[in-house]
Amino acid sequence: MRNRAKHLPHPQAGFTLLEVLIALLILSFGLIGISLLQVKSLHGVHHAYLGSVANMAARDVKEQLWAKKIEMLRDTPVDATLCPAADASKLEVSGWTNKLPDGEILVTSLETPCEYVVEVRWIDSRLNTDEVQGAYTTYQYYVSIPTASPITVDE
Repeated sequence: MRNRAKHLPHPQAGFTLLEVLIALLILSFGLIGISLLQVKSLHGVHHAYLGSVANMAARDVKEQLWAKKIEMLRDTPVDATLCPAADASKLEVSGWTNKLPDGEILVTSLETPCEYVVEVRWIDSRLNTDEVQGAYTTYQYYVSIPTASPITVDE
């Protein structure tokens, strides 16, 4: 009987190789999930950066329209209803369009005098999917310049 007691299995004192492999598999899925979240957050930060550039570009276009209005009032101070032409080619926008991928800035006049729509658009290739290739991200801004003369002429 004594020999028989020596051959009984010992109680388990550790992890088996299979348990360790399963734990590593679960850990690797968690790390993959965290890395995908990091990539998504980088996409969001990049899109927010491009949106900030678009905001600054639209503000710059608005300021250029104001400057053109003031120049027109200096030339003909009597007629305050004159409005600058909505022509983006006459505005200095190339510095902004170079900062946006395939960036474009369009300025159109509305029916009301001295009211404009400034449209800033670009292609964000990071947001393209198989279904949507080359789709523009577009921000529209409405700009209104007062038609009353801000400059008084004393005679």
